[in-house]
Amino acid sequence: MPNYAPRHRQTSTPTSDLTTIGEGLSHDPRRSVTARREGAELRRLDLNLLVALDALLTEQSVTAAGKRLMVGQPAMSGSLARLRQHFDDPLLVRSGHSSRCTPLGERLREQVTHALALASRVFEASETANPLELKRRFTFYGSDYSHASIGRRLLTLAGQRAPGVTVYFRQLTTADVRTAPETLRRSDGVFIPRGHLHDFPSVSLWEEPWVALRRRAPDRGPLTIGDLRTAPWIHAFDAGESFTSATQNLREMGVSPRVVAVTESFLILPLLLEDAESLAFLQRSLAQRFVASGEFEVVEIPLATPLMREAFWWDSAHTHDPAHAWMRELILEVASDFKRMECS
Repeated sequence: MPNYAPRHRQTSTPTSDLTTIGEGLSHDPRRSVTARREGAELRRLDLNLLVALDALLTEQSVTAAGKRLMVGQPAMSGSLARLRQHFDDPLLVRSGHSSRCTPLGERLREQVTHALALASRVFEASETANPLELKRRFTFYGSDYSHASIGRRLLTLAGQRAPGVTVYFRQLTTADVRTAPETLRRSDGVFIPRGHLHDFPSVSLWEEPWVALRRRAPDRGPLTIGDLRTAPWIHAFDAGESFTSATQNLREMGVSPRVVAVTESFLILPLLLEDAESLAFLQRSLAQRFVASGEFEVVEIPLATPLMREAFWWDSAHTHDPAHAWMRELILEVASDFKRMECS
């Protein structure tokens, strides 16, 4: 699992400042007028149009959007007309025999998807979390290492205890790392190691060492410091904003590895090892899966390497949600099983 930079902090406003702000708002007539105007504008909006907008911008076709929402083409065309009037933009334009989004439509597409996800979480909230009655989608970001480590077990237990739950596993990218607070806000949580997020709610899951992997070859000796400098390295998440702690540790100890390729996937790292000289850092449990094939071997690094400390992070808005609390307990249970079976 990658370690990430830059480090993000969630700031909070002191209670005394909040009181002052509240008093200022209540006595500022200009702000009161603005708030009333914004509230009136929101009440005039048909929020069902948000669903129509998402379908139209995703399908880029009135007919396809209508089929997706199970409404007739005239109704879908009417929604598009109202949206065009609201945004003062066509949103969809003809391009040959099909349609495409306008520049504004392209900018809106991702925003609408996120807005719908947030709205869904609002209406999915409940006072209690009876797993058997739970109907909810959970979206988690993480590396393929995280998902491969506990994903199958998590789905098995969730299916047994809460058959109405659906889990979306999304690959964490460098762009998601760069905007980690926003990634937390638009999801139900992120699997990401300790040390690079602060002041967001989190729970520790497990820890394990980094190891070096190479293709198996006869009569190979141990690695030297010189080998670490000259060997071709395949790295995961080494694009300035993100890196593995093992890679960073090498650099801090004066070893600049010769990186020949970078990927955002741990599972394909071994497949990119071109010859017996190439090296890659992997989490020990994942490396052992490839060693079992007989094609690869774990090789000792002549320097101390740090542990990878996996954690699960979420936005504070989810902390008191009973369904989210239930899922966090399930994640802890699955992580405990993984730690006992794979990391001991």
